[in-house]
Amino acid sequence: MKTSFKALKGSLFHVLRLLRVHHYSKNLLVFAPAFFAQEIAEPEVFYKAAVGFWAISFAASAIYIFNDIFDAPMDARHPYKSQRPMASGDVSRQAALFLLAGCVFMAVLTVQFLNSKTTLIILTYLMLGPAYTLVLKKIPVLDVLAVSAFLVLRLFVGSFATSVELSGWIVLMTLLLSLFLALAKRKDDVLIYHSSRIRTRKVVGGYSQGNSYLNIFLVIMAASIIGVYLLYINSENVRERVGTPYLYLTALFVVIGILRYLYLVFVHRDSGSPVRIFFKDRMIQCALAGWIITFGFGLYG
Repeated sequence: MKTSFKALKGSLFHVLRLLRVHHYSKNLLVFAPAFFAQEIAEPEVFYKAAVGFWAISFAASAIYIFNDIFDAPMDARHPYKSQRPMASGDVSRQAALFLLAGCVFMAVLTVQFLNSKTTLIILTYLMLGPAYTLVLKKIPVLDVLAVSAFLVLRLFVGSFATSVELSGWIVLMTLLLSLFLALAKRKDDVLIYHSSRIRTRKVVGGYSQGNSYLNIFLVIMAASIIGVYLLYINSENVRERVGTPYLYLTALFVVIGILRYLYLVFVHRDSGSPVRIFFKDRMIQCALAGWIITFGFGLYG
């Protein structure tokens, strides 16, 4: 009996890892439009955003599983990805396909509680996933743009689900930040390739010939994020809506977070998983918490 319980517990753990539940933190972007519009405290708005969160979470899990099924042989050669359930053999292909179908079904079912625009975004997300896995992830530049599109689509889920207008500033900031993180991941893949000659992604060959290109682009993205954020908090309409002259203080946490991430990329050479870095690095956690508290106080204080 004890052995059966252990086996069940172990299987559930592997299933949760395959679903990438720890990556659901990205899906909190669904709440961003309502948060910045100062409507997140409205019960109906929060409820619709929460439904959107689960719809995109199921859709994201479906794409993660689809990607892992196709990438299992290559992931098995990666120092970190080799521990994924498909690459390590902890979850069978048949079980993964069953979970994939279940996640697609749950995503489509959940979004039915919302409107047709949100359904369209979820379906777009589900179609972009296979396109990324089969084609886009093999083409330099298009691969990181596709990754960024996944995050931006989360914003539109939140906007359409709650009927809250989405600010162009938020879209631009999310796009720049996601490009920055995606390029940092490619930098990590290139470093692994140079040190072990193991090509963990087919696209690595395109980036490895110009490693300095990645370095330059990372710095450009970092500077762009900080610059656009400063323009955002100093724009007249934002200052009037927020109603506080001290919004510029939030820029300190943005600068700390970006500089810390650059430090991890160039000094520690650890940028393979933004989610893993977030859950591990105390300085980035503190910078994000500080930004949420100070910005939240400016909006709702």
